[in-house]
Amino acid sequence: MSATPLELSIASATLAEQQRPEPGERDRLIRRAKALSWLSLAYMTVEGGIAITA
Repeated sequence: MSATPLELSIASATLAEQQRPEPGERDRLIRRAKALSWLSLAYMTVEGGIAITA
């Protein structure tokens, strides 16, 4: 049984550079990610409290 070689594509750094958001858009995305993180933490805290009392 012989394995056939598998070719993987390599991501281009220039493609990532072309897709950079504007500075204002980047700041908005950072604020959104932080808000979602805090919301997730609050949800897990409530969920844990309910589980402990159940």
